[in-house]
Amino acid sequence: MFAADTYNPFENSLSNAKTVVGLEWLYESVRNQIGKMLVVLLVVLVGLPFVFFFGYWLQTKRKKLQRHMRKDMPLFKSHNDYLKFKEYLSKLDGLMPSLKKVSGYNLRKAPWPVKHTLSQMQKMTSTVITYNSWLKSRLTSLNEEQFTSDSKVFKLVSEKELWKNRNQVYQYWM
Repeated sequence: MFAADTYNPFENSLSNAKTVVGLEWLYESVRNQIGKMLVVLLVVLVGLPFVFFFGYWLQTKRKKLQRHMRKDMPLFKSHNDYLKFKEYLSKLDGLMPSLKKVSGYNLRKAPWPVKHTLSQMQKMTSTVITYNSWLKSRLTSLNEEQFTSDSKVFKLVSEKELWKNRNQVYQYWM
């Protein structure tokens, strides 16, 4: 008797489409009635604060990252910590081409409202690239030989030698 109406997934998309079309009609009427000067004025009044806010936001995020970079990196407590670190490093390496593209933008040719935000983007890029190189150097330092000794009692054997002289029949989980 009081059964709920069935949900029609197309009604939601149709409602969104109507909203976009209505806004487009409103935009066209404002542009036709008042002219391009009001559109430029609205873009300047609404867009510029947003662009400057985004530049300030990037600046605060960069300062926070720099404070984080000054701290000593935590030690790995388990194999999972090492795997998470490697996964983080591989994700960061995947973003490096895009970051290097941002660092290559010419700041002098940028429009004046975007210069502050673009300079903050380039500074953040430089910071992230430096941090990535620090993380990689930490990983390479972990993979190098850790000990050297001139002791006659104990002879330190490198991991490479141990791996080369291992029992070939043993099943390894690697």
